[in-house]
Amino acid sequence: MRHFYKTIFTLLLSTVIVSAQTNKGGLKVFIENAEKDDLFGTTVQVMEGDRLIIGGVVDFTGFLYLPNIEAGTYTVVLKNVKFGERKFEVTIESNAVFELRRTISLDEGQVLTTVVIREPMVKTTTTTTKTADDIAKLPSRGATAVVALSAGVQSTDGSAPIIRGGRSNQVITYIDGIPVRGSGAIANSAYGEIQVYQSGIPAEFGDATSGVINITTRRPSARMYNRLEVITSEFLDPYGYNTLEFLSTGPLKSKLIDETSGITIPQVGYMFAANVNYRKDPDPSPIGLWQVDESKISEIESNPLRPSPLGSGFVSESEFLKFDDMSQVKVKPNTEQFNYNFTGKLDWLVTDNIMVTLGGRARRSAGNDFIYTYSLLNYDNNSQFTNETYSGFIRLRQDFETSEDALLQNVSYTFQGDYTYFQNVRWDPTHQENIFNYGHVGKFDLYQQKYLWQTRQINPNSPDQFSLFALYEVETPFDTAVRFTPGTANPVSANYTSQFFRFQNNDVNNLSEIQQNGALINGTTPPGLYSLWSDVGTPYTTYAKQSEEQTSINFSVNATVKKHNLKFGIRYEERALRFYRVSAASLWNTMRQSVNRHIKFRTNSLDSAIYVFTDGNYYGYELDKAEGSFLDTVRFPKTLVTNQQTGFDANFRKYLIDNGHKDVYGNSINQYSFINPDAYDPSVFQLSWFNADDLLQNGSVAYYGYDHLGNKYSGLNDYLNNEENRYIAPYNPIYLAAYVQDEVVYENLNLRFGVRVDRFDANQQVLKDEFSLYPVKTVGELGASGNLGEITVPGNIGNDYKVYVDDPYNPTKVVGFRNGDDWYLADGSETNDPGVIAQQSNTGTIAPYTNFSSRTEENEIGLTQDAFEDYKPQINIMPRVAVSFPISDQAMFFANYDVLTQRPQAGNIATIDAYYYLPARSTNAIGNPNLQPEKTISYEVGFQQALGEDMAIKVNAYYKELRDMIQIVPRRYAYPIDYTTYGNIDFGTVKGFIFSYRLRPNPEGLNKNASLEANYTLQFANATGSNTSTQAALINAGQPNLRTLQPTNQDVRHNFIVSMDYRFAGGDYYNGPVLGNGNKILQNSGINFVASATSGRPYTGQANVTQAVAFGVQQRSTIDGSVNGNRYPWLFNVNMRIDKSFMLKPGGEGSRGNSLQVYLWVQNLFNTRNIVGLYRYTGLPDDDGWLTSAEGQQAMLSTTDVQSYQDLYSVKMQNPSNYTRPRLVRLGAVFSF
Repeated sequence: MRHFYKTIFTLLLSTVIVSAQTNKGGLKVFIENAEKDDLFGTTVQVMEGDRLIIGGVVDFTGFLYLPNIEAGTYTVVLKNVKFGERKFEVTIESNAVFELRRTISLDEGQVLTTVVIREPMVKTTTTTTKTADDIAKLPSRGATAVVALSAGVQSTDGSAPIIRGGRSNQVITYIDGIPVRGSGAIANSAYGEIQVYQSGIPAEFGDATSGVINITTRRPSARMYNRLEVITSEFLDPYGYNTLEFLSTGPLKSKLIDETSGITIPQVGYMFAANVNYRKDPDPSPIGLWQVDESKISEIESNPLRPSPLGSGFVSESEFLKFDDMSQVKVKPNTEQFNYNFTGKLDWLVTDNIMVTLGGRARRSAGNDFIYTYSLLNYDNNSQFTNETYSGFIRLRQDFETSEDALLQNVSYTFQGDYTYFQNVRWDPTHQENIFNYGHVGKFDLYQQKYLWQTRQINPNSPDQFSLFALYEVETPFDTAVRFTPGTANPVSANYTSQFFRFQNNDVNNLSEIQQNGALINGTTPPGLYSLWSDVGTPYTTYAKQSEEQTSINFSVNATVKKHNLKFGIRYEERALRFYRVSAASLWNTMRQSVNRHIKFRTNSLDSAIYVFTDGNYYGYELDKAEGSFLDTVRFPKTLVTNQQTGFDANFRKYLIDNGHKDVYGNSINQYSFINPDAYDPSVFQLSWFNADDLLQNGSVAYYGYDHLGNKYSGLNDYLNNEENRYIAPYNPIYLAAYVQDEVVYENLNLRFGVRVDRFDANQQVLKDEFSLYPVKTVGELGASGNLGEITVPGNIGNDYKVYVDDPYNPTKVVGFRNGDDWYLADGSETNDPGVIAQQSNTGTIAPYTNFSSRTEENEIGLTQDAFEDYKPQINIMPRVAVSFPISDQAMFFANYDVLTQRPQAGNIATIDAYYYLPARSTNAIGNPNLQPEKTISYEVGFQQALGEDMAIKVNAYYKELRDMIQIVPRRYAYPIDYTTYGNIDFGTVKGFIFSYRLRPNPEGLNKNASLEANYTLQFANATGSNTSTQAALINAGQPNLRTLQPTNQDVRHNFIVSMDYRFAGGDYYNGPVLGNGNKILQNSGINFVASATSGRPYTGQANVTQAVAFGVQQRSTIDGSVNGNRYPWLFNVNMRIDKSFMLKPGGEGSRGNSLQVYLWVQNLFNTRNIVGLYRYTGLPDDDGWLTSAEGQQAMLSTTDVQSYQDLYSVKMQNPSNYTRPRLVRLGAVFSF
């Protein structure tokens, strides 16, 4: 119900708006006639039904340009006293100019019929545009599949599109002008238009360096229209695809504009689209996957252990599985998924000049993840996810009427804004938010040795005490016996331990003994099956959630000054990103480590010890009262060190005392009792019992924008001074953009020049010095104090350079300097090896000159706020130029120049605890909040040529310079420890050539049925890195970053895309076969093919054999040849859609009638088994070479069962993700009414 309310609120009550993308185009009218004077004064009206959208008068040459027309289909009416009235139907696309060129003879008389003007074969824009009608015919669904039809775009099986060799995260998608955060999926019937900008990008678009995808949802229609669609794959393939979709659009209220004729226009219109989609296997594979038979799984789950055949101890029963215990299945088990989409829009024509639009969308996707290592025999424990996206907008547009002689014409403004909320939750579907159930095995009652006896000499030099050797005893928590009660939260996990206790006849001494024999304690999981598969009962042990909110306010103004169409806009955007994760497995270990730490024994204080005499016990300070004989025994009592007690211990202990709990001996729990978290049911525990440090120290939680308990937090950072809560603010970047653009449209020239200015503020605190967590003295601070004495500073060393010495606490000489990333020896000479400076210190490690006098002082003071400063906002100026020269109405030359920048998309978030715990977490790369925007400079030239009325070709070439891209980098010789982070160090180039061919049908021409688009792209993409972690292996091996250009993963050299539609119209235009009774059997039917052929992307070969499919195995690969010097095989694919429509009820005035369309939709028609993943040593998708290698043969001899290992390894190499999807067959029906 909560999701339902969110959806209704988003769709109907949103009070924030769309962004500055206006989805408008222009109309160029040019009327030709021998007598130009007869055409002067011809009026042009652009009509939507009976509503005038815009109008004007042609000049003495017959030319008129009308800008700022919303994308859509309109009737253009030409009126002149000489030739009367002419009507033409045109389709306006966003950010494009439609050219209407007509030769009108004054002798032909008045023609009242409407002539449909098809789009020009030679367009004034290089943008790829697909309308709702185009999208409906395609053998695919979703925006990504539509975008993939564009030349220069790569996408496989719906993967994120890669545009012109860039990275996938360098593309931005807008829906109704709102940048997409979270999911961008909407109902297929809700698409109005999809545009792909690769170059010549208008200044109103920003924050992308590869391309822009601009999606406009369907506008409310002038007449009522409803559409119900059903799609299923049941009985056609085993993958369980089912979709139900509904669209309704039309007027809610009409306005009378002519009382005489009764003509009305819609005053309030609506559009609502929704669908629900179920998938049994969302990502099927042509090879299926292997799965242990269910009866065998049940057998192993009941008794998961057996005595080891190699000696003492126990091993997993699964280590003896063979091929005979397995079978291949086509469908991935337990991976079903439900998706719900809602999209709505409401247009209100307040006055003739004011339009208000409200709209929004909502999506909810829920299902189970596919985890390959779980898929063999542990798929019942797949994690579950829930994704929710809500977005709402309102738009106010006002057009101003101006006099004909005014300088400014067609003046309008748009005030807009938007709000988007996205949330993702991933958890164990059984336990969900009950995090203490994660990894719970059962109750472990620990019995402990109460006293430990040792020999000790008791103060032999003291005349007041006995100079004797005596035994002393202290109470200790050493386990001597364990009793186990299985839990119910994870029964299969509990079976491991239950069976082990049965094997041992319940004679188990401690928790370590349980783990050493393959059984489980709370918070542990079964060992990996030969490091290949997750064994039965392996739980998903992480609860995680993240959310993002985006709010923006926008304002834009449009006006025409003579032939100049001017645009100005500003955008303010603020985001709030939050993240929270609990590692439930480590949570149980954290509880064990957090109890009893403050209970000590004062064995160094004999005065407080208890001496045992025959006449009683005496404290050391009252030995003079003893009258009996000393029994050679001294007992040391417990004492409490309260400042070492954790928050969890204090709260847990209080709960036990308040509720009268007793220990295993029947003693009431008190402040001196050793308490055991494993002895209690998980329902007892509360996360609020932990202080933040209790959880952060062991990595049990990670968060920002939430507190350590998972509660939403919106305040500022309060970490260093708040040890109990350690508040970390959400990531709250601020983005401000402004642009101005001038579009000049002449008969033979279209010129668009724009400038965009972006200001990006990460709004985070960043390290002042990436090489030190503590302030380092500069040359200017040296002076003559301390043991350094007078120092001669080389002339090339600046006063702000950092100083390095021989000892960080007691320096006696300067050994080097640093300026940013540049290092200098003491004599001022530059060095590329800071290790030379480190070797001159007393410890052989880097020694910055700090203010600390000792390591103790350094540890006590630790990280302070002085280490940080605010992020310095970045301002980028981006000129854009797009020019096209129509040489004639059949040919056009065009050129584009774009400067594009994009905010950091990855590796840019680092919470303050990452630095606070840096020494403990130095093996992990931490984000760099000080990253700068990435930048691309793009050049393009091209030529279009119409080959008659219905054919055209286009040839274009492009070149891109990629700068300041993000890559993982080492911070070696940082203090107090080396670490890895991210930096703007990558660069590259992309060069490409595109050839395109278009053919369209002409009812009056030879080709009446076929439309065809064919594209070929030749591309060379080279850079120092393909993504942010390309060089991670080099860095981990201690090597420097690669600084030479290599082919990137996106370097697909050849890409062919062909889209063909062959269609028979109905009525008088039908030209298909006719049966003897006059039955036009193929009318209103068609077939659509989309075929693609893509050359293989590059990969780096591997020279040495490794266990490529194993996890948790320490191994290092070496490169064979050059980086990305090998290629995958080509990819081939054909999708098909066959449809036929039946008119059930003809439409009348104001009615579309009722119709039914049925279609067959087939993806991967020829069931091509394309390879998208392989093993780098062999270059094969199904064999990594390990089993047949000498190393593999030797390694398998030490396994529990050699044949089982071979079979399980062979199965693991058959990774279903190494191939594209198989043939998918779906049947659909659309009822329109």
